[in-house]
Amino acid sequence: MRTAYFQLLVCAFLISCNSSVEKRNEISEKQLVDLNERLIEANKLIVRKELHLIDSFIREQNLLGVKTGSGLFIMHYKIGSAKSVNQGDELELQLKIESLDGKVYFPTQNESNKKIKIGSGENEKGLEEALLTMNEGDSAMLILPSHLAFGLHGVEGEIPGASPLIYRVGINQINKSQ
Repeated sequence: MRTAYFQLLVCAFLISCNSSVEKRNEISEKQLVDLNERLIEANKLIVRKELHLIDSFIREQNLLGVKTGSGLFIMHYKIGSAKSVNQGDELELQLKIESLDGKVYFPTQNESNKKIKIGSGENEKGLEEALLTMNEGDSAMLILPSHLAFGLHGVEGEIPGASPLIYRVGINQINKSQ
C-alpha cells in the first residue's frame, strides 16, 4: 500500500512539473514574439533615421543623382563607353570608401585597382546594384545605406555598425563572362 501511495505521489509530482514546464514555454514563446516585434520596430526606426541622414547629406552637398527603390543614391560624374556591366562579369575598378563625415575606410586599399566578380556574393549588395547600372570607363559617387553595405554589425575594428557609406568608384575594365 505504501508503495502504491508513493508511486501515485511521484506520478502526481511529475505531471505537475511537466505542466509547469509547458506554461513556462508558452510564456517564453509569447515573450519571443513580443521581442521580435520590438526588434522589427527598432530596425525600422534605425532605417528611417539613416535615410533621413542620407537625404540631409544629399541636400547639404547639393548632389544631383538618382535614388533607387532600395535607398541607394547614384551620382555619375564621368561617362565611359557603351560596354555595360552584367552578371558574371569580372571588373577592374578603383574604389574609395568613406563615411558621410569624410573618414576614409580601408586606406591601404583605396584608389588601387580592385578586382571583383559581379554576382559572386562576395560584394556589398549596394555596390553590385550600382555597378550593374554602369559602363566601362564610368565613374560615380554612391551613397549606400548600411543595409546595402555592411549592415548593423559593420566591420569590426574598421566600420561602425549601421553606417551609411560613400563609395567613389570608377570602372577601369570589364572582362565579360564566358
